Amino acid sequence: AARRVAASAAFDISALELDVPDIDGDLRSVQAELGATFGGDGRVLTYSNAQQAVEATESGVALVDRSHWPRLVLAGIDKGPLLQKYSSADLTGLQPGSGCDTVLLSDDGCAADLATALVSDKHTMLIVSPGAGAAAAEWVSARCADGGLKVRVRDVSERTRMVSLLGPESDNILKELTGSDTEAVPGLGSEYGSHALLSLRGTPVQVVVGCGMPCPGYTLVCDESVSGELFSLLAV
Repeated sequence: AARRVAASAAFDISALELDVPDIDGDLRSVQAELGATFGGDGRVLTYSNAQQAVEATESGVALVDRSHWPRLVLAGIDKGPLLQKYSSADLTGLQPGSGCDTVLLSDDGCAADLATALVSDKHTMLIVSPGAGAAAAEWVSARCADGGLKVRVRDVSERTRMVSLLGPESDNILKELTGSDTEAVPGLGSEYGSHALLSLRGTPVQVVVGCGMPCPGYTLVCDESVSGELFSLLAV
């Protein structure tokens, strides 16, 4: 069986018009029950299992709460041209269900931040560096003003939570919870950044290939109201 270890780390579901069930137990409560020690900003500092977590990324799976990485949703007809013109990656070939990392560029061409762009039918989600949410939103507004682009930006970090599965057993965990192989899910391939909306035992979750570390894994984004249940499902 896969070793599942909760590890610390220093999209708006409602917009998709999905029915989100009422869940008892928020994410922090679930993490506290698992033995988490929290910092002053509310982030998990440790579960006192650092060595187990490292080993799990190599032979099992580790679960990391990355909710402190801000998530911005871009909408409007110019969201693609905005990122194409003012970031480093070539996004012209990205179809809904795909994504990539890209560097957001400042006025003088320097790096403002490294972001992950996830392209969907009606919006693009940007996952930016911890603490950079406000600056990234200002970056979007400034670039739109300079180029006359029509893009709406919304920070959905408070309404959503984000966790990552790290390690070679991540595929098996998702298969167990979804009842199907990840390769069989439309839009969710092996390519980094590909993503799809899945139901994990009734909980709607955006699943993204890639975990923010140089190892196999996935990143999962869900509505805040179901984050406790999702973390429990992944941790047991």
